[in-house]
Amino acid sequence: MASEIEVKIGNKPYRLAVDDGQENRVRSVASTFDTFVKKMQSAGGSSMERDRILVLAGIMMADEFQNWKEETEIEERTLEGFHNSLADRLEKLLDL
Repeated sequence: MASEIEVKIGNKPYRLAVDDGQENRVRSVASTFDTFVKKMQSAGGSSMERDRILVLAGIMMADEFQNWKEETEIEERTLEGFHNSLADRLEKLLDL
């Protein structure tokens, strides 16, 4: 079943249908996006068109997500390397 919530992006209200139990998550994501929109509004002032602000805010948010994803992948590879090294050391100790 779905419910409807209201979120504000760039001081404009939007009604969204969301799955039950997802209300807080959608509000949180909308709030994060709104933060990016407000940054763009501050940077561009009133001269920038609303569509451009939304697109640029979306790109900024996607860029931040991509950076996080790349950092996570690096950390996972580092952790995997550490585990492999530890496993090799343990194996050598057990062979003694």
